[in-house]
Amino acid sequence: MEHTDHYELDMPIPHLSTGYTREMPNGTTHSNERRNNYFIIGTRGSSAGGGHTTARDWLRFDQALTQSKLLDAEHSRMALLPLDADPKSLPSAIGLAGGAPGLTALYLKFFKAGYTIIVLSNYDPEDVEPLAVSIRNVIIGESETHKVHEIREDELKDKQDCCDR
Repeated sequence: MEHTDHYELDMPIPHLSTGYTREMPNGTTHSNERRNNYFIIGTRGSSAGGGHTTARDWLRFDQALTQSKLLDAEHSRMALLPLDADPKSLPSAIGLAGGAPGLTALYLKFFKAGYTIIVLSNYDPEDVEPLAVSIRNVIIGESETHKVHEIREDELKDKQDCCDR
């Protein structure tokens, strides 16, 4: 992974895209107008988010995990399953989504169909998430969507809060 980091955003970074959001300084959301997200996100990422990557780097990570090059086979399989999944099961697909104003990352892995989809955008999550639904429906069909487990930030936080008690 050559182009993945928690970059210091107050330093010039070649080829780093700028995020654009419809959130305005007064807290409203504009339907047509966008502004850059420089002053919304922090100047350096942390464990709470703010990492930058490329689709190629994310795919390399996915392949290393899938091919047990990063972890052994047992732990690779565990890393690719939802937290509440039966370790012996294989869901049709998993989805991981994250974002903030002006940036979105979507990771869709279709185990049975054999596809991995990575979508990175410099627009708001609500602008991009319908794309994930459309891709999912094309690959596995709407009748199978109930078998897809989507891991969202709020769900991960709920699980972490539960375990921290």
